[in-house]
Amino acid sequence: MVTGSYDGTLRLWDLKTGVVLKKMEGHRSRVRALAVSPDGEWIASGDESGELIIWHGKTGEPFNQAINKAHDSWIFSLDFSSDSRMLASGSSDTTTKLWSTSSWQVHHTLSCSGIVRCVQYAPRPRYSQALLAIATDCNVQIYQNYTSDRSNSGYHRWNRTQLPSQLPPSPPPPPPPPPPFPTQLLQTIWGEFNYSLAWTPDGTQLLLGGNGVDPTIRAWDTLTWQQVDGPWMGHFKTIHAISLNSSGTFLASASHDNCVRLWRLSDRRNIAIFKHSGELNCVTFSAGDKHTSSVEVRIKRSRSGQYPRMLCQRMVQLMAS
Repeated sequence: MVTGSYDGTLRLWDLKTGVVLKKMEGHRSRVRALAVSPDGEWIASGDESGELIIWHGKTGEPFNQAINKAHDSWIFSLDFSSDSRMLASGSSDTTTKLWSTSSWQVHHTLSCSGIVRCVQYAPRPRYSQALLAIATDCNVQIYQNYTSDRSNSGYHRWNRTQLPSQLPPSPPPPPPPPPPFPTQLLQTIWGEFNYSLAWTPDGTQLLLGGNGVDPTIRAWDTLTWQQVDGPWMGHFKTIHAISLNSSGTFLASASHDNCVRLWRLSDRRNIAIFKHSGELNCVTFSAGDKHTSSVEVRIKRSRSGQYPRMLCQRMVQLMAS
């Protein structure tokens, strides 16, 4: 496990022993964003000065010197594409930048018209289309990349839309490429902004976690871009993070209301609430669904399949039935 801190450092941890394997130094301000590539080759970290550092995933050593002005302001979010070829960085400077992991050069700078709180790639491309969701303080934007050659290391054509919108199905063969970026902005979402995003593992739904004005979770169908049923209500303050387990059966949400809530996707029911003494900023599941990490919370699910119970620890542990 890798963590980033306000002290400007990253740490690699052994989950079995809880021992710090390596302290990674290089940032000159507080670390705000962290991402690990799906192939495990890269770790990316961003801080409040707009600095971006790339690290070797296996050794924890910096790959190169810090990119001092990756952004003009705080980097709030980082995410790698499913094939590990691209890194998206979202910032309070209202831009999202797309970086090639083969050269670590910027391939595109996307103007997002608001502070970017969260960026997240869909888990897999559909019909040669890679989808990137961007949550800002005024809308949620979906970028769509078309590439007919999967061996091409560059993503060079992007089509932008904003929720909610009506997009046609994309059956094989792939549709012809759209006009060169940028294209027309189709439609805006509601006025409140979202702090967090999560795609279902099959990419059929995008889930959004709202701010304090609308602290709900909403699901969108990625084929029609219509909202799926009503909002999931339970939190009463900003939802800082949401995360799905690898099978897409459970969703965990971490909120400023000092609670982690566990939801079942099949019926959108809130099946567990885990209270904490302070606000929660992040929550995530491991790939094997045996662990998830949040602040001072542990969840354990028995082999009989009963609902999780809180044990008031730092590590959330899920045991498969």
